[in-house]
Amino acid sequence: MTPELRAFGEVDRRIQLFWRPGVRANLVDGRVVVEFANVRIRFPDQVTPFETLFRQLETGLPRSELVSTVQSGDSQVSIELLAAIDGLSRRGLLEHAVLTSGGAELLRFLPQMPSFALGQRWLSPDARLTLSSFALVRRVGGGLLLESPLSDAAVRLTAAALPLLGVLDGRPAREVAAAVGDDLAACLPLLLDAQLLVSGASEQGGLTGHEGVSLGTWDFHDLLFHARSRGGRHAYASGAVYGREAVATEPVAHKTLPAGERFAMPPPSALPPVKLGQVLRDRHSIREHDDADPITLTEVATVLHHAIQPSARSSRPYPSGGGLYEQEIYLCVRACAGLPRGFYYYDSRGMNLVRLPASDDDMNGIMGSARASLDAKAPPQVVVSIAARFALVGWRYRSIAYATMLRNAGALYQTFYLVAQALGLAACGIGNGDIDRFQRITGQSFLEEGTVGEFALGRRP
Repeated sequence: MTPELRAFGEVDRRIQLFWRPGVRANLVDGRVVVEFANVRIRFPDQVTPFETLFRQLETGLPRSELVSTVQSGDSQVSIELLAAIDGLSRRGLLEHAVLTSGGAELLRFLPQMPSFALGQRWLSPDARLTLSSFALVRRVGGGLLLESPLSDAAVRLTAAALPLLGVLDGRPAREVAAAVGDDLAACLPLLLDAQLLVSGASEQGGLTGHEGVSLGTWDFHDLLFHARSRGGRHAYASGAVYGREAVATEPVAHKTLPAGERFAMPPPSALPPVKLGQVLRDRHSIREHDDADPITLTEVATVLHHAIQPSARSSRPYPSGGGLYEQEIYLCVRACAGLPRGFYYYDSRGMNLVRLPASDDDMNGIMGSARASLDAKAPPQVVVSIAARFALVGWRYRSIAYATMLRNAGALYQTFYLVAQALGLAACGIGNGDIDRFQRITGQSFLEEGTVGEFALGRRP
């Protein structure tokens, strides 16, 4: 047997199990109870075997020793111990460390899904290995984490494991093994089984990539966002958490008004007495506008008033995740009767527009981008930019914060559509916008407040 193949088969004796940080195992009423976050598991009355086993998990339980303990003990207790370890692992409460032959930690598998089971996929020495094109490496705490939305585990890398990343360039497995040595070579089948590595054909190009499904239509960031903003494929905190370690207090609900020339909005008109069913049936996207008779400031004020109803931030015509209403509204105006061309912040409480300094290049850039996105002959008369104050939602939610903001923007899109349809105006959602241009005009970091949607308004042709 060649050295690299021998190394592939030796890893079992160098795997240790540890508690996930934050897990507590205590005796409660004569039974061992394991707790983590909102998980609480009570184990059978045979306290001693479980207590001994769980105490070893604090400092590292060799998997080979677990097998020996089970094989030498009472058969029923052994079955229960194995079931306990399997259940803890599937709940993401155990971590699986792979050690070097000298006993130092090399890397550690952090289960992300109940399907996780540390296994070795058969690996031919001729198989060409690459890092999955959906894998990423990022810093977490003081170390590096390798993960992928296709994998049921993330892997924490020690400094000794980093040379592996430099040789996963499509060379045969035997060459990878020779380049990194036996300790790292032993990890290759584990990483392959976890789908952090791929062998043979690339995931791209329409070839089968994961569970018989082509990955050719997925971009890296889209797949990562999909997997991390939904439950089921990760073990990170998700949902309402009310606070972040790095943010001492909850962000204020209302934005400080920017400086600039103020334009009072005229009183809004009442909505015509039309039935909701008719508005829903008639609603459609209109991309072209009549520049001979542009939309008026009163019509713009009417759309904003009825769509947003600024008198009560926590109760508006459209829903918002957590009732936060993090959206701020800006207008890029090309043609509007009663309002000069320019870029404006909508002061919904004061019913004012605040003009912000925008260069001709930025104005033309916004309008040109909107025209291209709409595939229209001319730029829209008014582009409504929907911005989000990210900290307001991020302080409340983990994992789902940005997805929540996009849902909120979608709800506002539909409200704009229905109000514009009732008023007989042209309306159309815009597919993209320039967050760096918005940052330049407003002077706000794109990490604090940025556009998450744009909408075109104007007179119907």
